[in-house]
Amino acid sequence: MAQGRDAHLTAMRWILLAAVLLAACSGRSVLEDSGAAMPAAIDAGSTADSPDAAGLSASAADAGSVSDAGNDSCCSATDAGLASSDAGPQPPPPATLTPIPPPDSMQQTSAWISTGAAGCDGGVPSRPPVRFSWTTTAFGCSAQGADGEGDLAAEFDNDAAGIIYGLLFVPVAGMAGNMAAYDRNVRVTSRPAGFFLDQAQLGSGDWFSPVDAAGNELASPFFVGGWWTDLTPDPRGGYVEQRDRLASDPTGTNHHFELRWVDHDLTPRTDWVPVTSWQAMPPGDVAGAWIDSSGRALVEHAYEARLPCPGSHNVDAFWASESGTVSPFAPAVTTTPTTSNCAPNVGMGTPLRLDDGGFAFFQAAYPGTSPTGWFAFYGSGSTTSTAPPSWLNAYNWIEPLSNGAYLDIQTDATTCTRSARIIGNAGQVCATVALEGSNDCSARDHRFTDGTLVQDVANSCSLTWWPRLGR
Repeated sequence: MAQGRDAHLTAMRWILLAAVLLAACSGRSVLEDSGAAMPAAIDAGSTADSPDAAGLSASAADAGSVSDAGNDSCCSATDAGLASSDAGPQPPPPATLTPIPPPDSMQQTSAWISTGAAGCDGGVPSRPPVRFSWTTTAFGCSAQGADGEGDLAAEFDNDAAGIIYGLLFVPVAGMAGNMAAYDRNVRVTSRPAGFFLDQAQLGSGDWFSPVDAAGNELASPFFVGGWWTDLTPDPRGGYVEQRDRLASDPTGTNHHFELRWVDHDLTPRTDWVPVTSWQAMPPGDVAGAWIDSSGRALVEHAYEARLPCPGSHNVDAFWASESGTVSPFAPAVTTTPTTSNCAPNVGMGTPLRLDDGGFAFFQAAYPGTSPTGWFAFYGSGSTTSTAPPSWLNAYNWIEPLSNGAYLDIQTDATTCTRSARIIGNAGQVCATVALEGSNDCSARDHRFTDGTLVQDVANSCSLTWWPRLGR
């Protein structure tokens, strides 16, 4: 959920600011010390003068590649590519892979129960869910992602700053997986089968490569330059790359938030679309994009975070399309009181992508927060907030599925057993099923691609998941 993302990004912004200040006092470079990634949508106030200053070459020949996704017929070739030994960032070393056993699986006995509601034709899964589990006592781990088949990736070996150096890849097809160790911050983005691996080089860019469900690299990594870079699935197919690019001009060093639409193999369909920019200064701005069902990007830019006040105190927003059109607007926001003598923290809340386009926004209830619940809706490309669909008021949170329906997870207050519900695109309940073996009151729930529900337990490595509950 985006609310968790925003909280994580805000926390990491302050952690990285502290790292920058510490490095300044010690005379050492943060880049030199960590080699790790800026998480998505964070600006820690870098003072690098240009992409070149971060180790990027403006020459495609110097960088050793014709483009950053292997397609020089579409777009600019100046960003990236596989680096040669004479210039630019160097590719990360191969991961160290250690085989792990396949997960245990259990076909549950109770099946989906159809409600017979109108408009649910074809939306009720035909077979009972399958439960998978994988456990080790050697270390702690937590779920990071699931692909379109329900194969799981979990993170481990995190340091105090939240940098992730290890991933578990656990396929569901009965094959062995791998424990993968890396030399820098890593994360995954779902593919229909397998993942895109993102190995980040702090302040310089990210190396992307496809891996299979067991974490085996399928192609050499390629580089996308930027202070940070992220990859977001496009519901129509393919992805949208988002990055914060540093550049210098007569006003100083500035961050430029840009988007690029790419195919399923990350071949660019467009050039980079500039959305917004800001001056590089600590503790920095936060920007990030969500992609709606028509492929448009809704960008939230939060700014004017100032020490010692927590959070961000102003927000602006933009719709951006792959045609290059960018429409700025002042969004509806929620406010939450912070410490005394500080302005309230503001934000757009948590977006839900609706099947017919646009986003509805939800805000959980916290002391002093206003408004709460479903409070705003933006149709695709619209800069005017209207009331969200009334049927949403029956739900605190639901996840969109690829077939146009939604997944709702309910937790029994006494037994903690989770039940899954398929919700039609008009809010009607189409089918329900109780998930056998889900009654761990200490487990944390994560929802991933197309209805995969994962449970993990803090300070351990116990993973339980139900792939593709919506299918």
